[in-house]
Amino acid sequence: DMRGLLVFHPEVTAPSGERGVYTIEFQQFDDYTFEIISNTFELLGRTMPFLRNNLAYLPLHQRAVARYNVERELYDTSRIPVLLEGDLYEGIDYLPLNKREGYGRLRLMAPGERPDARDIVVYETIPNDLPRVGGIITTVVQTPLSHVNLRALQNDVPNAFIRNALEDPAVTDLLDQFVYYKVETDRYTIREALPAEVDAHYEALRPDEEQSPVRNLSVRAITPLNDIDFTGHAAFGAKTGNVAVMRDFGFPDGTIPNGFGIPFYFYDEFMKLNVLYERVETLLADHDFQANFSLQDEALADFRDDIEDGAMPQWMLDELAVMQESFPAGTNIRCRSSTNNEDLPGFSGAGLYESKTHRTTEGHISKTVKEVFARMWPFRAFAEREFYRIDHLKAAMGVLVHPNFKEEKANGVGITGDPIYSTEENYYLNTQVGEDLVTNPEGFSIPEEVLLRKNGSGALGYEIIRRSNLLPNNEQIMTVPYLDELREYMDVIHEEFAVLYEAEGNDRFSIDIEYKIDSTGQLVIKQARPWVGFLEPSATNDPGPERLVIKVFPNPASEAVTALFSEELPTGLTLEVSDVLGRQELSK
Repeated sequence: DMRGLLVFHPEVTAPSGERGVYTIEFQQFDDYTFEIISNTFELLGRTMPFLRNNLAYLPLHQRAVARYNVERELYDTSRIPVLLEGDLYEGIDYLPLNKREGYGRLRLMAPGERPDARDIVVYETIPNDLPRVGGIITTVVQTPLSHVNLRALQNDVPNAFIRNALEDPAVTDLLDQFVYYKVETDRYTIREALPAEVDAHYEALRPDEEQSPVRNLSVRAITPLNDIDFTGHAAFGAKTGNVAVMRDFGFPDGTIPNGFGIPFYFYDEFMKLNVLYERVETLLADHDFQANFSLQDEALADFRDDIEDGAMPQWMLDELAVMQESFPAGTNIRCRSSTNNEDLPGFSGAGLYESKTHRTTEGHISKTVKEVFARMWPFRAFAEREFYRIDHLKAAMGVLVHPNFKEEKANGVGITGDPIYSTEENYYLNTQVGEDLVTNPEGFSIPEEVLLRKNGSGALGYEIIRRSNLLPNNEQIMTVPYLDELREYMDVIHEEFAVLYEAEGNDRFSIDIEYKIDSTGQLVIKQARPWVGFLEPSATNDPGPERLVIKVFPNPASEAVTALFSEELPTGLTLEVSDVLGRQELSK
């Protein structure tokens, strides 16, 4: 039920008076009681012989510190030493974790909020997950081996702990603006950036060639999902095509939503009727629009309003009405974006385009369909397409239409692999109760995190890494019957899509699915797409370097350390050894 770290701090004085202390640390939202911490302290002390008067509890984050303050008298009268962050990093207000420079929009991130690739992010807590960003600032301490810094190293972006960042006018005065950010050994620099500088920086990172997404306009009718096959990607979008295909995988009725696909032809005819392509061409040719990101945001907001106010031809209104009337009376209808500029090599597009629910009180469904059409043009999606050289005029919006899920008991995301912990025999699951989305959680919501063994079942067929914080008494969202059922579905989904995507035997291939437990208790698969790692250009063209496995002992080391390599060292290898504080000890 617990997942923590035992961390060695060589520069901190232990309760014994000697240099070097071990701390018990837990994750960002954990706030275990004194009783649990006491049991952990005793268990570690009994079973680890090197823990002798050199172990302390470190409440690192807001919740843990708040719990400690409430129970402080219990700690004061116990034999559990407590260290606070200030005890470890007292007097340190700046740590350069990755000395690089970059450009991006400076944003103060709320818990659970997901940044864009061009954002310089400022966090007051350490995020559980961090996608590609342009740079990182945290006001709480990171370590060199923190997952945030490993992501910064991987993406070659600047990263620093700046304790008082939100008291520095260089930061606060430039929030939500585009900036230049540089991390150096003893200082950081943040200044306003010109749009030309930002564009030039990211131009070097962009694909060399324009990407023209496939747009088949020959399909001119709203089509039942049962009549759409895998080639339907070209006319309806990958989201619609993949859901339609899964209806042929032999799952029980209701596992895959039933509904319709509205083809790209509808979007194209709507845009032409309202002379909206010409509006796009005018915007793209406008120097001020291209040079001013704020103006882009405002102009695109106006453009979305005009799309929602646009006229539909009578034939389109008639076809949409027939589709709407085919749903049972009283059904709220989910209209989901399904574009031709998602799931492309080098461009996942995940999360760029919003979906909408048409309520029974809203009249003709054309209102909601136009709202989905407009979701092709938010600033974030426009900027991503621009960055990846996606032709805006060839981009098209299809719509996946099915009954809306209501009062769902749980929702989750699963990967037919393990991209988080890199285990080889597990599927990775994140699940949360109700409608609190794991893809965009609210507040301090923490989903249930499970490694689901591919070749297992029952109580031994999974491992709970973290429990949901929205259920009492360590209750489990995905109980054993649901886990066994989901494993079977994921097996089939992975195998079938591996054939369709010509990825059989490709170790990088896995499928990202979204699932729900609906109000009746049925497990529903609502979406499937290739995991983003498979879509990177190198995934199919370059197998990448062999993994080098290194085992080091003793750890921690006092004077000497031995390293064992599982493979022969490649020629020209650079070996760097650093201590836990990031100080380089050896380079050869």
